[in-house]
Amino acid sequence: MGIGSFYIPLAVYIIGIIMALLTIFVRAELGLIYLILFLPLQNIKQKMHVFPLGEHFYDILVLALIVACVLKRKDGTSKIVDKTPSNITMFMYVGSTFIGLLLGSSYLGLDFLSADNYNRISDWKNLMLLPILYWVSLNSVKDKKWMKLIVLSGMISILFTDLFFYREFRWYKSFYYTHDMRVSGAFAYLGPNELGAFFAQYGIFILTLLLFATGFRGRLLLGGLFASTFYCLMYSFSRAGYLAFPIGSAFVLFFKSKRLLVVFLILLIISPKLLPVSVMQRIEMTTLSQDEKIEAKSSERGGKGADNEPMFDSSAQGRLDIWEYALEMFKSSPIFGVGFRTFGYVKNIDTHNNFVKILAELGLIGFCIYLVLYFIAFKSGWQLYRKAEDKWLKGLGLGFAGCVVGNMIVNLTHDNWSYLNLMGIYWIFWGLVVRSKMWIEKTSENDV
Repeated sequence: MGIGSFYIPLAVYIIGIIMALLTIFVRAELGLIYLILFLPLQNIKQKMHVFPLGEHFYDILVLALIVACVLKRKDGTSKIVDKTPSNITMFMYVGSTFIGLLLGSSYLGLDFLSADNYNRISDWKNLMLLPILYWVSLNSVKDKKWMKLIVLSGMISILFTDLFFYREFRWYKSFYYTHDMRVSGAFAYLGPNELGAFFAQYGIFILTLLLFATGFRGRLLLGGLFASTFYCLMYSFSRAGYLAFPIGSAFVLFFKSKRLLVVFLILLIISPKLLPVSVMQRIEMTTLSQDEKIEAKSSERGGKGADNEPMFDSSAQGRLDIWEYALEMFKSSPIFGVGFRTFGYVKNIDTHNNFVKILAELGLIGFCIYLVLYFIAFKSGWQLYRKAEDKWLKGLGLGFAGCVVGNMIVNLTHDNWSYLNLMGIYWIFWGLVVRSKMWIEKTSENDV
């Protein structure tokens, strides 16, 4: 272990303890600023496991934020839970996943508190940290200055993630695509697909802030960050990311600037001539060429088209087979599903489609709640964009709405919803968006 591999995590760990105390006794916003800075950096957090309670680094900071919000309530300075349109849905989401946790234990034949069930309980706890982040973000940030500092910390966090990606990817010099070129960067235990989803959805957000930026320095910094994140997205070789980013960006440009949208669409059309060869090879791997169809037909691999000829590469076809099995699980228990985190336990593989996964594991009830969460999140961002007069707040709203669009798309091919280091920033920004919207609505009421 190098000097940096030990002392950097140690410094982050010690400062984290100090920040947890400052969060409780000084300002809750300090904890959010520090937490969001390191949320994606699982590679650093993983090296803290050698320190006392180091593996619970995120949990400790989140707990400090919860305590700070509760103490504010005791002081009478704020409500412990502010009334928002998302509250009922959030509680329903927590309840449906917990019921799914119980049902899953029964489906798998496991004692709820047994060692064999530990990973499922741990996954549920980690998933619940996401709505908690929304709640503490909504209830702890009380002015625009601190909100901007939290967003700035999120941007720095994305920059760190970019740099860790480049540090690993720079050693691959191949002009042509190989699977060995796919790296995980800061996402220690996740893979390149999740990393690509990260760059795609937050790339949309950064692009939107750039479009609404007013000062030269802000535009320069955001432009550099956008270029860096786009570079990482390209070389993540994530086909879901390649789909999510242009759709989310087109959505943002449609409402922000029709002229820029036209330029963007032209660039999209000619992109096969502009993108690196390795990137185009990765995109073209989704479907088979005529020669590959003949080879796949003889070896009985690849998805079948209308004429019963192979259409997709083995990776895409494998996902279709997985979805078919997940839908069979759904049919066996369509209302409540077979239980939280049961598919991976049975098949030892992800569904590669979070919509199908939730349908199978949480049934129609959980699936509808999941869709409503997306709707409410998108609506929050859209309403802030439409109601705000401040350009920065308009960018925050539209950027988050675009981020929601991007996240929905990347979840079509993988579970890009459940992981703290991928989705933590999303839920914190959602809380900021709702808080901003509440400020504007309150100001409008006072004016009346």
